[in-house]
Amino acid sequence: MRETVAQWSPPQGPDFELVGAGYAWDAVRMPCSFGVTIIERLGENCGGVIQDGYAHTLYWLIKPGTADNWAHVPGASVTILGATSYVAVPPVGRNEGPGLWWNVPLEPLRYLTDADLLGAALEEELDAALGPRILMACEPCIHARIFDKGHDGCTGVSSMELHGKRMTPGRPRPCPCDHQSIRGDDT
Repeated sequence: MRETVAQWSPPQGPDFELVGAGYAWDAVRMPCSFGVTIIERLGENCGGVIQDGYAHTLYWLIKPGTADNWAHVPGASVTILGATSYVAVPPVGRNEGPGLWWNVPLEPLRYLTDADLLGAALEEELDAALGPRILMACEPCIHARIFDKGHDGCTGVSSMELHGKRMTPGRPRPCPCDHQSIRGDDT
């Protein structure tokens, strides 16, 4: 699904601009090594993608806040750039390297990639590149088991695979932990 928003446009001149993320868009930064495959997976559902030919990274523009609860995947080098970040944006007509360029060119009034589709494509690519990842316990449960006595359930913060069952990014899910304090009964 394409997101149509007309509140921002890339630089029109010959030079790149340093643009603050978090207002018109957030950015998802990842290495070209597996990012180019994600562009292929998304196909027509891919919005504009900036490529930094020198740093070998790709940047997807997504609706602000839509990837805030994506789980961090160690070793994946995927970063969500929001309100405290800046992204160097190439001019609208720069469609080849070297340097900064639009790997997936912008279309009129359309530049955002759907974060759920991007997250699903990223998850598939990470499964292929890194193998399945098993969730041992969610972060809130780990915290609660150490510091809280009365932990009443799991909020689930990971999109990892759990007992062979595919999880959907950003949605609450069951947690395999036993929801019991590891400190003892009366501490």
